[in-house]
Amino acid sequence: KFGNAYGAYLEGDARFDVFAALGFVQNPPVTRLQSSGFFASVPVERVSDLNAQVALFSTIGLPFAELQNDARLNSLAVVRDGRAVEIPEDGPANQGLAAGTPVSLKFSLEQITPKLAAAARPAP
Repeated sequence: KFGNAYGAYLEGDARFDVFAALGFVQNPPVTRLQSSGFFASVPVERVSDLNAQVALFSTIGLPFAELQNDARLNSLAVVRDGRAVEIPEDGPANQGLAAGTPVSLKFSLEQITPKLAAAARPAP
């Protein structure tokens, strides 16, 4: 989330590619959005396109509370069911993803992978 808008990283950006290497795939509705390089803007009316089996959310230039309190995102089943991982923009895991170096990506994966594994587990 950035400003009053939403977006998704796509294939070709380390922030997506590192998870693709772990077997995650882009949510099909997101692949149909208009892309700009390795990023796709998600119009407000298409936020439901972010609903997936598992999702990773963060902010760009916004306080983390803006993400946590976002009514549109919180209405998605992936969030309601506890299958979303939210990471602060200024947190070291997100900064490591943005840096995209082998060492920073390894660090980020060590932080995020257990959260994604927990989110991907079926509900009891």
